[in-house]
Amino acid sequence: MSKITIDATTCTRCGRCVAECPAVVLEQSFPKQPPEAVREAFCIACGHCVAICPVDALHHTAFPESTVHAVAEDLLPTSEQLLELMRARRSIRVFHERPVERELVEQVIEAARLAPTAHNSQSTRYTVVQDPVQLKQVADLTADYFDKLARQLRNPVSRRLLSLIAPKQIKGALQMLPELEAFLAAIRGGMELILHGAPCLILFHAAPGGHFPAANANLAIQNATLMAQALGLGSFWTGFVVAACTRDRRIASLLDVPPGQVIFGGMVLGYPKFEYKKWIDRDPARVNWI
Repeated sequence: MSKITIDATTCTRCGRCVAECPAVVLEQSFPKQPPEAVREAFCIACGHCVAICPVDALHHTAFPESTVHAVAEDLLPTSEQLLELMRARRSIRVFHERPVERELVEQVIEAARLAPTAHNSQSTRYTVVQDPVQLKQVADLTADYFDKLARQLRNPVSRRLLSLIAPKQIKGALQMLPELEAFLAAIRGGMELILHGAPCLILFHAAPGGHFPAANANLAIQNATLMAQALGLGSFWTGFVVAACTRDRRIASLLDVPPGQVIFGGMVLGYPKFEYKKWIDRDPARVNWI
């Protein structure tokens, strides 16, 4: 269990740690008294209390001095710079064959692990695939899964059974069946439309249940795609691979994803073959102001 101590000699009684604690661990009985950790069993070790203390009076066993860092404010982007990065980011599907250096992949994962997670669960784990043979196997297994799905959707008996199990999903799949069949025909013709020849695949996985592991994984991906953009790398979210993994364990087994872990997201990385010099506007935000 976490242990929180507060140095009464340096504490300014500002109350920031109490106000910021999401688990209501800290209380301050009177303004002139230092806060107290009254519910340490509820602590989720998010570090808010340590990071917010202006005089380093609060100490937490989960965060020794080596883990606490001052923000380099001179390195923070302006709002305009951050927004332009988001505007410039596009899903890239044409890559150079050049492999992505490990240190760049590590920077992308570093950005991913800093994403917020529900209840500070930090549930997401990562599998990085750079071996060309395994990348091809992932693409082939994904295409094979969708080929079987298309055959099931065309078959009246299996289609009926699937509709009983997951009616909404099957209805949507049937609407997309012509597009799926054209997609599969292109793959059979030699086009690689799953990973698009990218030299690196990162899968984001976690144990199911608990504190929103799917949301945690996809928040991590959003961080990762922005870091990839900043590093001059291209990326896209591997929806086909993730969809295949929801009902087919072969990819997870191929890549030694631990048993019990579910693949909730994936992205590829590579050096873009072409550079975008323009960004395209999106639909206006649909906002309900209350």
